[in-house]
Amino acid sequence: EDSGLVHSAAHCAGFNPMVGQQRSTSLLVPDAHDAFHTYCLDWDEERLVILIDNQVCLTVDNTGDGIASESSLLLDELCISP
Repeated sequence: EDSGLVHSAAHCAGFNPMVGQQRSTSLLVPDAHDAFHTYCLDWDEERLVILIDNQVCLTVDNTGDGIASESSLLLDELCISP
């Protein structure tokens, strides 16, 4: 069961499932369904960092293949299941 498991992923030209590369991770937040939490995306020209309650969940450095190096569309998806 995925109860409390929060998934984070970054997709761009170099990091996506279609080319066999994916930058993603999961963090267990036991009370994810029962309490408020802070979700943060810190994104600049050097890296993209996803945090949950100030805990780093995923860091993707800019290696010139799309992350933080070009104008991008940001899709923020939040899915909560019982």
